This record gives sequence, structure tokens and C-alpha cells, in this order.
Amino acid sequence: MSIIVRRVLNTLFPRRAGAVLLSMISTTQTKWPSNDMKEWSTPIGEYRRPKDTDLRSPCPALNTLANHGHLPRDGRNVSAWDITYHVNAVYGLSIPLAALIAYGTVFLLKKPLFSKINLQDIATNPGVEHCASLAHTNTPKKAEFGATSVCPHLSKKLLGEAKDGGYTAHDFARIRVEREREPGMNLQGWRGEIARGECSLTLNVFAGDDGKVSKEVIDRWWINEQLPEGFKPARKTTLWRAAKVGTDIRNTMKKLEKTE
Repeated sequence: MSIIVRRVLNTLFPRRAGAVLLSMISTTQTKWPSNDMKEWSTPIGEYRRPKDTDLRSPCPALNTLANHGHLPRDGRNVSAWDITYHVNAVYGLSIPLAALIAYGTVFLLKKPLFSKINLQDIATNPGVEHCASLAHTNTPKKAEFGATSVCPHLSKKLLGEAKDGGYTAHDFARIRVEREREPGMNLQGWRGEIARGECSLTLNVFAGDDGKVSKEVIDRWWINEQLPEGFKPARKTTLWRAAKVGTDIRNTMKKLEKTE
């Protein structure tokens, strides 16, 4: 996420100004305000388990939107604007951030920006899909698509990593370091940013005032791809906030890699 933000800042601002803004992202203390969503009305939609013929992605956020009928339930013919609109409406991401994720994904898939994709396209190998997922197995080199269903073993392991009933940014950093140390993991460059960005967005959307996401939410949403009962996003997630928390996770990972 921070690599993407760095490129945007370097495009919009002179190099020195962009460097100052990135420094602010790295040094500003992360806070967890949740009072800005009191009037937010979240459309939940009816949950239905996907059929065997439905297509899904490696992303729990998008799969959940399809399971609740915000995106096509069969996972087909999805536009970047569909993703932008519903990620904003349901999860509370700002339109600029939601659009960056949606159109950026289509761009990385090397498809026309205004074309429609299937959710399974996001699992194309190689593509946006990455190794060292916290809930999916790694993709064999010659496979056309990566895993789009969660791995029971990895899911159980992820749920077992909860501390005091939940996960903070430090916990996600620790879990990512442990996963990336396993044999065969080579998570570099922008795919590493995507992996950290997933954790950042999870924290921004679901974490309480204490900066912690409950184990129950991770089980229901990340593993079972269903919105929590009575769900409302904890806060408005801007590009700045997403980059800030992603940077916190990256910096913590670097510290843990040196000390462990």
C-alpha cells in the first residue's frame, strides 16, 4: 500500500513535498476514531452460501460482497465501478481509496480499465494473487488460478493466533512474519504491499477504539466470508489511513525480523 501511495504522491507533488508527506505517514501516531460513522447506514443484504458453479476470488472482502448480493452472486461480469461503489457503501472506504483498489486491480490484471471481470480473474497466476496468504494455500507454479477457498489448516492456525480475543496491527505483523518465514515463501515488492494492505484494511474497517479486531469477526468475515451481525464499519477509511496502518505493520515486521 505504501508503494502505491508513494507513486501517487510523487506524481501529484514535487519530490520534496512527497517525501515530507510520506515521513508524516510513518511518524504520525495511529489513532482509532470510531465516532465518524454514527450516521452511516450499511446495506447488509441477504447472505447465501455460494453455489459450486459460482466464481470467487482470494479476497474475503469481495467474496463477502458477492455472498450478500452486492456484487453478482455468481461472481461474473463485475466492473471496477461495481467494486468501487459497494466497497465504499458497505465497508466505508473513501471513494478515492476504493477506486484505487478496484481500478488498480483491473490494471494489474492487464485488462481494459472499463471491462468487466470475473472474481476468479483476481486469482490469476501470476497476477494480483500472492503467496504467503494467511488463509489460502500457495499456488503451484503452473496452475492457472490460485486458491479461492480457505484452507482449513491455515484458517485454524490464524484463529489460534488471536491474543486476548483479537488481533492488533502488531499481531498481524507477527503473524505475517511467521507465515513469510515458512519454506517457499517469496513475497516481495508490490505483492508484499498487497498482503500488508489486506491487514491494514481489516483493521480500519473492523477494529474498535482499542485498535483490535475480534477473533469472532475474523472467523465470520475472513474465514466464512459473511458480514458480522449488525455490521457497520468502525470508521471512514481514507487512502491516508490505509497507508498509515500498512506502514505501521511493515515497520513492525522489520523490527520483528531483526529481533526474532
